[in-house]
Amino acid sequence: MNSKLKPVFLIFLLSLSFIGGVSQTALAHATIVLGKLYSEPATPAAGESFSLRLEMVDPSQIPIEDAVVLADFKKNGQSEVTQVTFSETSPGTYETTAELNDAGEYTLLMRDQTFRQEEARATLSFFVGEASNETPIAFVFPPTATGSNNLLTWLIWLIAVPVVAGIVVTVIVLMNSKKADADDD
Repeated sequence: MNSKLKPVFLIFLLSLSFIGGVSQTALAHATIVLGKLYSEPATPAAGESFSLRLEMVDPSQIPIEDAVVLADFKKNGQSEVTQVTFSETSPGTYETTAELNDAGEYTLLMRDQTFRQEEARATLSFFVGEASNETPIAFVFPPTATGSNNLLTWLIWLIAVPVVAGIVVTVIVLMNSKKADADDD
């Protein structure tokens, strides 16, 4: 490779790697997430503490790490919501404890708030003190739009990337025109 083109080529590669890194970040959660929720005991008694374990994987069975997951329990026919937050105990596994005072069926809203610009939701039925819960309760967090609301990201895509591309093209054209002029002499 021509020694004059090496710096231009390096700039071009660095620009591509930067753009690739930004696009990988943007695509981080734009796929479905498969969840399995385990309750211990499977059907908790009213007024007693019980534990929940959540396992999350992507469609390739790769554990979902560093997620921010909440569970909202709302007894059918009531407005009060009991919210718990899961903590990661191992890659793709999250645990929490809860206590629900009334027996009956609850609507359980699982919320994945890993990224501030999105929230994936799954609605499940959960029983306390009577009918049995299936164990595990399998569910899917649907894909969510992960476009950034960040001004800096827009500035990079609308200004910095075209400017870098223009500089690279200009340098290549000037290098080739100087080489052509030197060949004509």
